[in-house]
Parts: sequence; structure tokens; C-alpha cells
Amino acid sequence: MEEIKKLEIATQFRQLAELNFQKQNCSDACFFYINCLKIIPAWKNEIKKNFLISLSTLGQLLEKKQQFSEIFTLYEEALFLYNDSEEVHHNLGAHLLRLGYPDKATFYFRASLKCNKNYFPALRSLHSSYCALVERWHYRMLNDSYRNQAYREAIHRKIKQGFNTVLDIGTGTGLLSLYAVEAKAQKVYACECNPIMLTIASQVFSENSVNVTLINRHSNEIKINQDMEDRVSLIITETMDCCMLGERILETLVYAWKYLLQPPYKFDGDKPIVNNNLNGFVIPSSGSLWFSIVQSKLLAKNYIFPLLSNDVYDDYMEAFSNISLKDFTDQENFKDLKINNIELYAFLNEPYDTERLQLLNDCIFLTEPQELFNINFNNPQEIEKYLLNRNRTMFDIICTREGYLHAVVAWFKIHLDENTVLCSSPFDLNSKDCCWDQAIFPSTRSFHIVPGSKITLLSDWAESKVTFAVTKIMQPNAQVFYNEPVPEIAPPGYISLLNDNYLLMHLKNAAVKCVERCHKMKNVRILDFFPIPIVGLTILRNSHLIHRIVDIELVCVIHSQEEIVVITKIAEYNEISISTLTFIMADDFNKLYTVEKYFDIIIINLIDSQGDFNEDIINQIDILKSLLKCEGFFLPEKIEICGQLIYSDFIERNMRVMNIHIHQSGISHYINEYQVSQMSEINVATLDFEKYSDVFTCNRFSLNDLNSELTNQLYVSVIRDGIINSILCWYNVSFLENDVYSTYHEFSYVHQLAYLMKNARFFHKNDNVMIEFMYHYGTFIIKVKNSEAE
Repeated sequence: MEEIKKLEIATQFRQLAELNFQKQNCSDACFFYINCLKIIPAWKNEIKKNFLISLSTLGQLLEKKQQFSEIFTLYEEALFLYNDSEEVHHNLGAHLLRLGYPDKATFYFRASLKCNKNYFPALRSLHSSYCALVERWHYRMLNDSYRNQAYREAIHRKIKQGFNTVLDIGTGTGLLSLYAVEAKAQKVYACECNPIMLTIASQVFSENSVNVTLINRHSNEIKINQDMEDRVSLIITETMDCCMLGERILETLVYAWKYLLQPPYKFDGDKPIVNNNLNGFVIPSSGSLWFSIVQSKLLAKNYIFPLLSNDVYDDYMEAFSNISLKDFTDQENFKDLKINNIELYAFLNEPYDTERLQLLNDCIFLTEPQELFNINFNNPQEIEKYLLNRNRTMFDIICTREGYLHAVVAWFKIHLDENTVLCSSPFDLNSKDCCWDQAIFPSTRSFHIVPGSKITLLSDWAESKVTFAVTKIMQPNAQVFYNEPVPEIAPPGYISLLNDNYLLMHLKNAAVKCVERCHKMKNVRILDFFPIPIVGLTILRNSHLIHRIVDIELVCVIHSQEEIVVITKIAEYNEISISTLTFIMADDFNKLYTVEKYFDIIIINLIDSQGDFNEDIINQIDILKSLLKCEGFFLPEKIEICGQLIYSDFIERNMRVMNIHIHQSGISHYINEYQVSQMSEINVATLDFEKYSDVFTCNRFSLNDLNSELTNQLYVSVIRDGIINSILCWYNVSFLENDVYSTYHEFSYVHQLAYLMKNARFFHKNDNVMIEFMYHYGTFIIKVKNSEAE
């Protein structure tokens, strides 16, 4: 009787769970699923699919409400019931990663792969956690042979001069400490506060059997007699970003001179009086920051709209005028969407962005480089003066070449000691392999300047932050331009979209066809997910061509209030009634499901600007279908993932350590455990690579196919002998009626992707390379499978 009663209760719970699942009440569904499984665990496999959907949905809702303890309680119960489920482990890891716990997330991603080694969403997420745990610049830095050798020579030289007790600040993998041991320093300390890098350094020191005291503290927390026996005579550090000061080297050295380092040497005039047993020294010994002004459309396309005052907008209008309207019934009255009076600039979360100017083939320097400051790191008083005072300077720089002012750019030159110099200048002979980018300070708008133009810059730097701003330009004819009023702010992805003329052309083409399809409709409702709803706004601007129109509405899915300002300004400039616009935050998108209204056109932004699929949107496709009228349609209709076999030294240098000298130290073995296979945000215009195959198609998707999982294997023929190490990827997007937009072009607002092979390999011409393409609900991975090692 007791068993029958249990079965009845469990059955009732299961029925209630299924009922709530159908109503999309994930909270109650999870509650009843868990309780029925506690009574009858044998139902696990039958219930699994719906339970995991409910679990994932509820977890996301709880995270949005910041009910974090409830998330972990929920997954504790889920893991008790489904400890062998790769999805449960992965989803819990994904929560932890988003909440800022990549180390704990890594544990669950690895557990997911133990459940199913082929569950590649867990592999993708594991790589994301690796990127959070180990910054990717470590790989570029360790592969920079010139930088490594320069530090090695300077360290050896100073230790031979008698500076033989050493503190390596921010040791990372421990490379500079190894150089100090190699130079026979009497005592070496190394500090590191990143737990993963601390572990790697410890492993490296152990493998090399060196006596280095590793301190798990920030250098500004180190105490003599507690962490170190005494002050040291030599500090070595490489706590510099591309603008030199961004990693707070000044604060680090002020503390070091006060509490950790022997006193500095004194001067007899300009000549230092050195007593190596009593004095301290810092490597690097000094550093200067240099700057110039550049023109580069490839650079500015992410920050300024319009790029140039005349020609780029002319390109835009020319692209639009090339659209064929011959099949359109009322082509004479079709109105283009006007955007030429809208000025936008990108708001950066950091004081500056970064770029490798030496790779931009259209970069033109419009002024001679100038030095902003030069700091002696071996003069504590000078460091403290720069640190404590706000250095706000207004100065003029003279233009030497005609062009458009797009950005102020900066780089550094550091003297490691009296003999050795490192420079991150794009003009440097070693710039191609230099591990540092240049700092980019975008202008808020594009200014035309000529030789003799006087540009007034405001430089403001305090502590670790440096900024540049253009305030005024005086032309040789005495005409003055002021940088005000400031244009509207927009995210960089929005500006790069407007600067992608090729995309704008295809979006207009899609809008033309949409207007034709809506020709006889009375009410037209449009849902547009694009960052700037070009298609939706163009349809609204041409609503007069929809002859039976009574009501028209555009619902824009947005992510910030700034987007409303930009879209509203474009609408007003095009005489589009604001009453026809509705804005809904992406986080509140579920509200659409409760509204008893349906859409005629749904325009989906399937790809984000970094080059990945928009997983959140793809996971909503089935629900979006329920919001579409019977005669309604989606844009785009299809999407194709394309690939090409290539060799790129740049990709490999950014993704794994390949320097033979670093390999011999054992460092590469430990840090390469955190290497990842995918590199995002690639621009083919700046990528140095060699092609080893024709373009191939990894897979074609209709919208119905995207919410699924699949694996494809294909063979690609090699077109010439050589080493292949990567697969370059991009998209072909079919909007309507086979009108195809390719993201493979230099001004694409969508970046390209690359997948690095596990091992680079030599192939002969006409070899067939086996490619494996795996896709899972908006994520994919591509591998070369021609060797067992892959």
C-alpha cells in the first residue's frame, strides 16, 4: 500500500510539473520535477529533457533577479539527481563564470567534459574561463623574443655590477626571476597575486630546481621581516600596459622605494655616484610616452560616424543608389533613409583603446611624433611628483600632411638600463613581433587638416590614467574649428555598423523587398533586433507606399538608453513619427510573449560584432516563431558559415607559447594548458596570413536549423605546399531572395573568427584535409581531424 501511495504522489507531482512546463512556469515545474524524482528516481531519463529546459530557464531568471543563493540550492538538488549530466554541470559552471568565479566555473566545465568528452559547449565555456584566468597577452609577451632577450641582458648586467638581491614584481610565469637566478643573484624574491599565475610560477621554479622565494601578495602589501628578510638592491618589473602607466607602475615603485628597495644612488651633478652595496636600482630605469595624430578609416570605423566629412557619406549614398528598384512598383517615390546629419562617437569604458598601427595599411601619420613626458624610475622624488600631481597640459601640435584627424595615438620607449631600450612604436624595427599595441584615443569627430594646421590638444593624466582630447583646430588661413558641441554617444558596434556600407546596401535592398511584400497590408508590425534598425526605419519612412496602410509600428529591441536617443534622432531627421516607435529592453524581452499582438516582419541580428552567433536570440527563435503572423516572415532567411585553411604567425603567437627558449624553461608546458582554440575579433584587413585552400562551406542554416545540434565532416583540398595552423571563418547572410551579405571584408562591422589547430602541420598540394564542424544551439567549433593528435 505504501508503494502505491508513493506512486500516486509521484504521478501527481509529475502531472503538475508537465502542466507548469506547458505554461512556461519554470519555477513550479522544477519544484514538482525534483519532488517526483525524489520519490521515483527511475523516471530520470523520461523527465530529463523537460526538466533541464525548466532548470536552465529558472536559473537565468534567478540570476537576473540576483537571487544567487537560490541558484546554487537549485543546482545542488539537480546535481544530486543528475550528477552524470553534462548539461547540469555546464549550466552551473556558466552561472559561476558570469558571476566572476572562473576558477570554480572551470571545475564544473571539466566535470561536464568528464560526463561527455564530446560536449563542446562545455569546451567552449572552459576556454572562456581560461581566458578569464590567464590574460591572453601573456602568450604574446612570452613569444616576443626581442623583449625577453632585452630584459635578460639588462638583468645580467645589473647583477654583475653588484645589484644581486632581487625582487621580481608581478612575476607572472617567473621568466624574469629565472634570468636573475641564471645571472647568479644571491637572493631572488618573486611576488604574484593572480592565483593561477602563482601556481604556474611555482611549477616553473620547481621544474628548474631554482631557489626563488615566491610571495603570494601584491607588492604594495609586502613587509620586510615578514615576507622578505631585508631590502633588495634590484627590482625588476614589467608592469606596463601599452600606455606605460596603466598597470599602476608609479604606485608600485613609490611603495617599493619607500619599503622594499635600498636607497637610490646620489648624483654629482648629472653623474650618479654608485655604491652597489648600498644603493638600489629599478629595471626599467626610465620611460617616456610619445604621441602623434593619425588618419585611418580602418581604425576610425569603430569610433566615429561619419568617418570623413564628405567622401564616406558619398560612398554610402552611392551604395544605396546602386540598389535596383526595377521590379518595385513605385520606385520614383521610394525614400532612402538619411543619416548624413547624424554625428556619433564611441564612448569607451577605458581611457583608451588599443591597436597595432603597423598592420593598418591605410594608416597615415599627420604630425611628427612628440614626447609627452619622461620619467626616471630610479628617482623616487620624481616618481612621487608625477604620481601626486595632476598633470593637465594644453599644447599645440602642427600638422605636416593633409588628411582627416581620426585619433591621437601613443606608445612608449623604456630604457631597461644604460644600454638597453625597448620601444612599442609602430616605426620600430621589431614592431611586427612586439607584444605591445599602441594606445588609441579616438577623436569625437573627423576633422580635415592640412600642412600647417595647428591642433590644440588637452592632455590629462593623473595616477595611472592618460587621456588626450582635441579641443580646437586653427587652419593656416586662420579659420578655427572647435570640437563642440560633442556628438551623440553610441556603442562602438553601432558606429561600425553605420560605417559598413556593404551591409547598409543589403539592408536597404531587404527594406525595398519588405515594402513590396507589405504592399497590400492594412497593419504592419515590425520587430527589429539590429543595433540600429535600418530595415525597420526604412520601411517606416516608406509607409506611404503601402497603399492600404492604417497602422504601422516598429518595435526596437535595445540594450541601453543611449540607443533610444540615436534611433530617435535618425527617425526625427527622416520625418518618421516617434509614435510609431516602441522600445523594449533586451532583458525585458519576455514581455512580448504576454502581448496579444503578432508581427508581420521579424528582423534578427544573428551575429554579434565579435563574430560569434547571438546565442540568446537563437535560443529564442522557436518562441519568436509563435509571435509571427501566418503570412509574416523573418530576416535573414539563411546563413552560411564559411572557412579557409591558412597559416598565420600572428594567430599562433597570440594563442600559445611557441618560443623555443621559453619552451626549454618549461614555461610553455604549464601556460599552454590554458590555451584556447578560438580567436575572436579578427579583422582580415589587418591579419597577416597565407591561404592554403579555396573557400569552403562548413554548413548552411535556415532559421529552422539554428535551434538544433549537428556534426559535419568535410574534406578540403590543399592548394599549395606549406604549413597550416588555423581555419579562418566568416559568414554569408541571405536576407531575402538570395541577397547575400558577406562579413569577409575590411569594413565589416562583424569581425572574423579563427580556430587554431592543436598542432601546426605541413601539407602537400592536393592533400585532402578532413574538417569537423560541430554545432550546438548557437555555438560551434571547427577542428582539423587529419591526425590522431587532433
